[in-house]
Amino acid sequence: MDFGGATAQAATLAADLGWTELVDDLRAAFGRRGAGARVAIAEALWRLGVPAHDLMPTLLATVEDGIRSAEAVQALVTIGATTIAPQLTRLAERDRSVAYDDRPHAMAWKDERLRADLRAAAATLVSALG
Repeated sequence: MDFGGATAQAATLAADLGWTELVDDLRAAFGRRGAGARVAIAEALWRLGVPAHDLMPTLLATVEDGIRSAEAVQALVTIGATTIAPQLTRLAERDRSVAYDDRPHAMAWKDERLRADLRAAAATLVSALG
């Protein structure tokens, strides 16, 4: 199935309706769609029973890409990707920027905010380990 331009909405609807027969199509779209849709698809796949560990590498790459990073970080928390906490902490503490913007003044603000989000997400995931 081709989800077209409404990929994020279609993925969310499929999860809301419990359409597990679309998991293979969603997996295919997960690998080829842009960051915005990728986050919604990951959450839909998880809700449809796909294990978090299958989704973590692509979501982490989305965080590292710097596009829709905050949403990808939140998705990692939502799906309970506890084993990814160390990578999130490393990203937050690296020397180069973790967020990107064409405007230097906005980039500094986004970078600090994303670093805070990464630290908070890592702490939440670690506390979920118990």
